[in-house]
Amino acid sequence: MKTAILTLCTTILFGASAWYLFNSNDSSIQESSSSESVLAPSVLGDFLWYDSNHDGIQDPGEPGLNGVRVHLYTSYVAGTYTVVGQTTTNVDGVYIFDDTNSVPFEDNRTYYIVVEDDINEPGTFNPTGPTIPNAGPIGPTQDDFDSDAFIANGGFPFDGRPYIVYTTTTGFAPITNLDFGFYTLCSGLDVNIDLVDEICLGGTVRLNVLVDGGVEPYGYDWSDGFSSPDPYHDVSPTVNTTYTVTVTDDLGCTATSSVDTRVRRCVWILR
Repeated sequence: MKTAILTLCTTILFGASAWYLFNSNDSSIQESSSSESVLAPSVLGDFLWYDSNHDGIQDPGEPGLNGVRVHLYTSYVAGTYTVVGQTTTNVDGVYIFDDTNSVPFEDNRTYYIVVEDDINEPGTFNPTGPTIPNAGPIGPTQDDFDSDAFIANGGFPFDGRPYIVYTTTTGFAPITNLDFGFYTLCSGLDVNIDLVDEICLGGTVRLNVLVDGGVEPYGYDWSDGFSSPDPYHDVSPTVNTTYTVTVTDDLGCTATSSVDTRVRRCVWILR
């Protein structure tokens, strides 16, 4: 994947005729100009949400994703892409591109709407990916209820990011059904620690971790500060202690398990 630093003139977002371009062929930054002003949609948007049941449909109760950066790209020269709009989703997961945060839209032009931030499953650090695209009931309102996003993979400067491609036609009607659904990549990661009953004061016990599912390799982080790539931890508690392990797989998915250790004074009888 080619990368380059993208430098933007501040006025590009408000309809100025000059902007800086990313050239995917030679990774150079070029300056271009254009006299845009033709009929086009007034708004492009509008929704990012967490698809908790991974069915590709915007179901009641599934939350919008707040505070996510979304950029708008287009290409004025073959092989060259420029950011022509920037916004952030609101508390309901809604994003909008209009004349306050993007250049004026043009008729018959292809735009690329790109999610720039990594999305975690709400309430966790578990990574997500785009949900099933175009899963809505076939019909004129299909795009009102499903996700339209794919992962970019075509020599774009935003390859690897979720994106939607939209080509404008003629008219000023708002386009507000360009939606991104995300679901967790973490499923089936299960963690347990072998049961420990009692330990004699001054003794040592090995806590063995059993992991099922997820993607190897795993990392093991314990509540007492110990970290290791190995699925065990030798401990010598002096009081009753609860140990918790957090297992992280190769995708960044996590699962936890805890075990109680009871410490007692042992009496040794020598014969």
